[in-house]
Amino acid sequence: MARTKKNGPRYLICVISKSLLAYCDEEAWWIDSASSRHVTKSINYFVDIKELKTGDHKVYMGNNIYCDVLGIGTVKIPLPGEMNLLLTDVLFAPNMRCNLIFVSRLDDKGYEVKFRSGKV
Repeated sequence: MARTKKNGPRYLICVISKSLLAYCDEEAWWIDSASSRHVTKSINYFVDIKELKTGDHKVYMGNNIYCDVLGIGTVKIPLPGEMNLLLTDVLFAPNMRCNLIFVSRLDDKGYEVKFRSGKV
């Protein structure tokens, strides 16, 4: 995260390849190669969360929209076959349209992301 002023708010950058997305299923997670952090709009995924003060942290999207980040923590995402994916340092931004998984973070943790026939 970078600060614009010494004690100013922190900003993160997220990019989604689909533009003008009006609705995104709250259960869906988008794989994003351009964002800088995992982000979810649903507090229900968190197994632990540290609340953040409104206005101190924001997510910036490419369409000049900012969303407040209200928390950071670990989420558990259910996967097929009764498995779960645990992601750490996930931002809670309830005004985001979609939940984002940052591909580079997965790679850093040793995960492999494969794309085939339009699916991950």
